[in-house]
Amino acid sequence: MAFTSFFAPHAIGTAGKHTLPDYKVGIHFFPDLGLIVKARTGVVYTNQCAGYMCAHCEAEGFFVPLQARGGWRVFDVLQNLFGGNGFDEFKPKTADRFDRVLRRLGLDSIRSDRSKLEESAEAWVHVIVSGGDEFYIPFDSQEKNPLEGILVWPNRD
Repeated sequence: MAFTSFFAPHAIGTAGKHTLPDYKVGIHFFPDLGLIVKARTGVVYTNQCAGYMCAHCEAEGFFVPLQARGGWRVFDVLQNLFGGNGFDEFKPKTADRFDRVLRRLGLDSIRSDRSKLEESAEAWVHVIVSGGDEFYIPFDSQEKNPLEGILVWPNRD
């Protein structure tokens, strides 16, 4: 159930196709960076996002807590990429800056998903997770395919 807001020129909302989840988990109050790795788990994670618009996006998968080196300053940097209101369009130039911030944080294996920029917003950015030759998460297979995910953090509101 994706939606288009009259506040923002892009669509954000539900990621993936989950009709009746076994569990729905709110991560609005998680105090750090987190990664929702998209997968069929029966667990849907929801986060308040898009700055002052206070959208509630959700995706099915599993949640990986991350640590933002630099504390709340990191969230300020990430939030400011989306302008003062938190729901400015996520453009390729902004995605470049976002990827540079992730590299500075030591999150080299995470980068913005350029095919889903319009579905991203502050505190809800679609990402690709990949690594070197020995990197894989044994989930569905032993293949070393990049994983799709969503990087989340506390929303500004």
